[in-house]
Amino acid sequence: MYAQLQKTALCGFCVNPQTHVHARIVKLAGGPNRCVGRVELYDKGQWGAVCGDSWDMFDAAVVCQELNCGIAHNITTTPKYGHGTGPVWTDQIDCRGQESILSVCPRSSFSNNTCNINSVAGVTCTGDPTLRLVNGTDRCSGRVEVLYNGLWGTVCDNGWDIKDVDVVCRAKNCGSAQKAKSSAFFGVGQGPIWLADVNCFGNESSLSHCGLIFFERSDCGHSEDAGVVCSASIRLANGTDRCSGRVEVYHDDQWLPALNFNWGINEATVVCREMNCGDAVQFSGSSSQVEELRGYKVSCTGTESSLTQCTLTEYVRTSSDHMNDASVVCSGGNCTLFTLSDVLLFTGTLKLSGGPNRCVGRVELFENGRWGTTCGDSLNMNNAAVVCRHLNCGMLHKITTTPLYGTGTGQVWTEDYVCNGWEFTMSQCAVRPSRARTCNMNSIAGVICTDGLTVRLVNGNDQCSGRVEVRYGEVWGTVCDTDWTMNKAQVVCELLDCGHAVSVPGGAHFHQGTGPVMEATDSCFTNTTSLDKCSAKSLRTSTSQIRLVNGASECSGRVEIFHKGQWGTVCDDDWGTPDAMVVCRQLGCGHAIYAHSSSRFGRGSGPIWLDDVMCGGEELFLTHCHHNGFGKNNCGHDEDAGVTCVGRLHKPRITLSPASEVNWGDRVEITCTIATAQSGGTFVLGKSQDSFQLERNAENGAATFLLPKVDFSQAGSYFSFS
Repeated sequence: MYAQLQKTALCGFCVNPQTHVHARIVKLAGGPNRCVGRVELYDKGQWGAVCGDSWDMFDAAVVCQELNCGIAHNITTTPKYGHGTGPVWTDQIDCRGQESILSVCPRSSFSNNTCNINSVAGVTCTGDPTLRLVNGTDRCSGRVEVLYNGLWGTVCDNGWDIKDVDVVCRAKNCGSAQKAKSSAFFGVGQGPIWLADVNCFGNESSLSHCGLIFFERSDCGHSEDAGVVCSASIRLANGTDRCSGRVEVYHDDQWLPALNFNWGINEATVVCREMNCGDAVQFSGSSSQVEELRGYKVSCTGTESSLTQCTLTEYVRTSSDHMNDASVVCSGGNCTLFTLSDVLLFTGTLKLSGGPNRCVGRVELFENGRWGTTCGDSLNMNNAAVVCRHLNCGMLHKITTTPLYGTGTGQVWTEDYVCNGWEFTMSQCAVRPSRARTCNMNSIAGVICTDGLTVRLVNGNDQCSGRVEVRYGEVWGTVCDTDWTMNKAQVVCELLDCGHAVSVPGGAHFHQGTGPVMEATDSCFTNTTSLDKCSAKSLRTSTSQIRLVNGASECSGRVEIFHKGQWGTVCDDDWGTPDAMVVCRQLGCGHAIYAHSSSRFGRGSGPIWLDDVMCGGEELFLTHCHHNGFGKNNCGHDEDAGVTCVGRLHKPRITLSPASEVNWGDRVEITCTIATAQSGGTFVLGKSQDSFQLERNAENGAATFLLPKVDFSQAGSYFSFS
């Protein structure tokens, strides 16, 4: 595992305390309901996550059975459902899949009792088998029935509303709640009426969590059986109400996000129609962090009644894609805001104060006409995650319960906010008064969100690997790989709580970023404090330079780069057209014509900075290509590399004879003509896709190139210059 990390990750190797698990209680946490999430065990008085290094479907099957959650559907071994806040149990669990509870499965300790910080066991079970929908038109509608004491019974419609339907839809892995049905809309049931006066907040994972009493009601009849209509194929997640949010589609037995690829009014109209939510008000990409790389490209005409009637194409995003999830705001919801940006940035009742920016600080709420801090006893990871989402500040990084960001001067609110962690705003969480009604004066809730950090990692395999980006004011910029070292990477890993740095790949290994390029100076990357200070005021922009020397123009010559205050050359080992293309593009000199070797433009002086350069041709800077490292070479200046670019040369007109369509075996003449050409001179015919080039002397401002018998190898796009 350690060797694999060295190849793929920047940081993330973490050593955890030795722990041996004995008697256990199991739960799934961090998921949308009690049957989905990371696996946590209760031992020695605390809950802790299970290491995912040896986790498999046999172990998951036992968990689902123990939790009465049906059968295991799939597993995860990444922090998809978070890391949790307790210890990580590192025992290797080895179930056969037939055990009734996890605690009877054989287990053995790993030899070093360690676990990769990003290896977390997770399970998705098929759902609560004690709840079913009967007589509906699809799997997500029907009369609600629950299993109790071995008998199926119905639910009375007294007090039955859309919040109760929300809970049922979530428990059955269906889409958004659409309608609460009463008066035995789906026919009268049989047997006992188990539940009545259901009163859910809407964020519970099961009807059994809604404060219900199980008994057979004498004042309800089966003519009052409750029913639900959930969307079977679509749901809106993380919205401010049921008619807004990120669009997710159920297709081929899986929920996947709709992608913001040609997402427009037609697609949004179908979503709002299917959700019974009126007209589409806004349609755009979601600002939430991409968690699922797979998704559906959707194309609708706008007349479909369901999104599944549109063309759905499954697509797997790569780290180079800048394609987020699609979202909508429909008019039928309770939201009175009219733009998606207003919805995402609404912060009228919540703010973070006392920190370096708006995404870090103590939690303050505006209630009863005044601002006040929140007691630290009321803060947990779920609540804090919603705070970050509410403020459009990315994901949760860390919580604090001390006056790290001051105590404030107003009221101290002691209410408990009950969040599951998936809500989009704090207003969607339940509120209950604190039993104590008092708060320790040194217990202050504080939150650090990822968008408030000085540094972040982008396009990595997990949250502890990726391209390093540093905040400079309100702008994010990348870090130049010149002078980038393991010690400097360690500062980044420490700031992100990602353990030890294990690899420092350069050359845009995690793809090229945007914005300014910062220098990795020793003074800024000494420790986390110095990096914070530099981010605030003194990060230096990289001024990496390149030039061509001894050529006929500024677009031809010996390649030299400026490094550590000194100009130096590039060795011609493996030097070719893709490398020359990058140089020409970096200098704004158009296409590469030649990649020269053997000091074609004379020997240089000073250091030979680069050797064994291997570009793909698409890089923006020569130093982003693969090379041995600055100053590492086995060359002399008789091997200095050079290039000739098109530059600002005149571009001739190209004509083709005998016709614009060419057949196999035809004799083809390509004529290049330029009106301003002087007598003499040379024309060059090149091919965009490869290194093919022909030269002809100009006669009367033109030159003709003959291809006597064309074949498929000569297909392509041609250009000419003089």
